[in-house]
Amino acid sequence: MISRLFGWLKPEHKALLLSHHIPKDYSKRTIVVNFFEVSLRLCSRCLGTYSALVTCLLLALSPIALHLNSWLLLATTLPAVALIDWSLSRVNRNFGNRYFRLASGFLLGLGYFAWLVLFLENPINLLLWLVALAYSTAAGFVLILTPNESGNFLYT
Repeated sequence: MISRLFGWLKPEHKALLLSHHIPKDYSKRTIVVNFFEVSLRLCSRCLGTYSALVTCLLLALSPIALHLNSWLLLATTLPAVALIDWSLSRVNRNFGNRYFRLASGFLLGLGYFAWLVLFLENPINLLLWLVALAYSTAAGFVLILTPNESGNFLYT
């Protein structure tokens, strides 16, 4: 069924469906997950992010109450770890490893969940939107000011 669904894709592009990294970066940026006799190569940071989101969702649906007075602190600080990790890996392709990316992704997912909780409580919270704007702006500057893996800058 999977082969029929994605059969039109070239083999090198099929791998990008689950991991947006190129094969030369696999050893540092991806984790192999075995799933029903199929090996899947997943982005470490994305896997950490989705793991945290699922963990938080399961905790929120369980009888265990998530009463935190510091949701705003979590939403504003935890994503910084992933942004710094990503920024440094853009500057130095050899920076970090898959396990640090997994951990920074997990913290990012916790920050996303905290942001979501605050958003659902008050969707027009100005501070929340300013934090989102600050992270987006910082990521935009990193993309513009750092070269990609080919050594080219975004704005050239």
